[in-house]
Amino acid sequence: MRARLAKLSICGCGFPLLDESVQLGTVYEVEPGIHEHMGLICGGCGTVLRDLPAIYVHERGNSMAGFLPAEVFDIDEGAQ
Repeated sequence: MRARLAKLSICGCGFPLLDESVQLGTVYEVEPGIHEHMGLICGGCGTVLRDLPAIYVHERGNSMAGFLPAEVFDIDEGAQ
């Protein structure tokens, strides 16, 4: 399933979650059925973000596959 990157930050300080070269609207292949909860430490302000719903994201370019917070994506339910 495809998902479009809809948010660059999940922290109130606005520090970007991904590399600065990644732009809004970037499309990823995701598996919403493969999910877990994760924790992150913001690289900007150091806030600990706990129990974030996350989905599995396939590798893209130089990025490895893994889990990212679901809230940064708009999932296209109609796309396969």
